[in-house]
Amino acid sequence: MISPLVGASGAISGVCAAFLLLHPHSTIFGLVLGVFPIRAQAWMFVGTWIVLQFIAALAGEHGHVAWFAHVGGILAGLA
Repeated sequence: MISPLVGASGAISGVCAAFLLLHPHSTIFGLVLGVFPIRAQAWMFVGTWIVLQFIAALAGEHGHVAWFAHVGGILAGLA
């Protein structure tokens, strides 16, 4: 069944990818699994997230996440 999705996740993905290009060695503070605090360089933190987006999209992961919208946003941000 096809269901429409509305959101800004593709745009946010593009901003993350552009940030990665412009500031790969910046330090990012974030939460892993929403609980564990982490401090890492942007290329590690955002780079891992980008790889996970591609894996989910190519694996055909279904649900209520538009994985290819994330991939499209990433590609637009890199461009």
